[in-house]
Amino acid sequence: MHCWSQSLLIVVVVILGTLNIFNAACGQKGRLTLPDTAPGAAIPVVPAAPASATTQLPSR
Repeated sequence: MHCWSQSLLIVVVVILGTLNIFNAACGQKGRLTLPDTAPGAAIPVVPAAPASATTQLPSR
């Protein structure tokens, strides 16, 4: 038979463990914010590297 203090300890451990999981769920520190993107803003495009002779498929 459990006494009330043992039951209280189990409840506290479960609550603190659950809160710890929620606290550690995100690796980013600080406030979570979305990047600022204005409608119609230009998105930078990285040009593709030119294909060299070793990366081209052989012709048939």
